[in-house]
Amino acid sequence: MLSSINTIADIETLYARLGERDYEAVMSYLADDIVWIVADNSPLADRSPYHGITEVRSGVFERLTAGFDKLIFDADEIFECNGGERVVGLGYYYFRFHGQVEERKAQVAHVWTIRDGRAIKFQQYLDTLQVALMQERFKASDSLVFPELARFLVGCSDNVRDTATRA
Repeated sequence: MLSSINTIADIETLYARLGERDYEAVMSYLADDIVWIVADNSPLADRSPYHGITEVRSGVFERLTAGFDKLIFDADEIFECNGGERVVGLGYYYFRFHGQVEERKAQVAHVWTIRDGRAIKFQQYLDTLQVALMQERFKASDSLVFPELARFLVGCSDNVRDTATRA
């Protein structure tokens, strides 16, 4: 079943499904020709941008499932721009890589471009240092999900809803 993005509440529902790891529900909000762009230097940047549902499913959501035991976006603020054509989510990821005990948080911004009630573009901006600090304990040979990041780290020593005040 296809879902529609017409309000900030729809984006909040999308984020709730993301936190539940209900990626099929998340993809129901996406246009077939979605362009999904992850932040430079993030674990999934190696194949970014992702074009279309198939690439988003295999390149983003399947890898998130394999690489993270926990990944939740906690929005501090969600607002619309350009009459609802764009929706911006500002907040934090709370995450834990697979097999690790320690949980981290990283500041993040999402920009969604909406057309006809569907997300046609997603752009992520991320504090990649926090992600890198969590991953730095891994050696290149230990990381099966994000080997490109592990190898890199081994070489390196208008309508606003403030969700932080929600009950």
